[in-house]
Amino acid sequence: MYNLRCSKVLVTGGSDGIGFAIAKRLIADGAKVVITGRSEGKLLSAKERINSDNLKILMWDITNLDELESKFNEAVALLGGGVDGVVNNAGSYLTKKGYEPIDIDIEDFDYLTNINVKAPFFLMRKAIDYMSENSICGNILNISSIAARLPVREMYGGSKLILEKMTQYYGFQFAKRGIIINAIAPGRVFTSLTTQNSKYAIGKTIEDSIDNNALQRFVKPEEIAELAAYLMSDYGEIIVGTVVKADGGTEASY
Repeated sequence: MYNLRCSKVLVTGGSDGIGFAIAKRLIADGAKVVITGRSEGKLLSAKERINSDNLKILMWDITNLDELESKFNEAVALLGGGVDGVVNNAGSYLTKKGYEPIDIDIEDFDYLTNINVKAPFFLMRKAIDYMSENSICGNILNISSIAARLPVREMYGGSKLILEKMTQYYGFQFAKRGIIINAIAPGRVFTSLTTQNSKYAIGKTIEDSIDNNALQRFVKPEEIAELAAYLMSDYGEIIVGTVVKADGGTEASY
């Protein structure tokens, strides 16, 4: 058994998928959690499904950096006056055109880099500053993707690779202050993004087989959540500035 290092956690993109599973897992371990999202309906649905007084919701488009300061302070207030954990989960791989750089226009490029690089970078820096100024020992967990490690030619993987490099650098720099920063690189996780979008869908049910995975199945959001809880625990403190692959052997297939 282990205990969380953090008790007041902000989870971006927490209304569904990986973020939702992580929020639910952290609450089960006794943490208070604020989840963010751009859809009030999805946030209310998530709150109803988790059904805990320890969950708060916050409408927040993280790509709007003009709101970063005010929304972060709002999250601090919702958590009862403090944040000692941040899960940088919000992100996307969907564009109007596709994966290939030759197909992506300026709007697509800005969309991917804003949500996968710019927003998590500035939120991570804000969390570091807040924890440092208040002498808080805490955790920051970035959600990357195995796409950052694969020999594919798409922009999504490139944006997540930048996030991984930031994780490694800041992880080393701030562990001495008690701020533990790591990342998880999931493979194909069974979420609405991988099953409901007609352009990128690779399966419709959790039982569907996928061919570039040694386990021949999707990764479950709950499996990523369990790993997240460990990395944000007292035992997980020895893992610093590390990107943990959780891909079911996808990288090994290349």
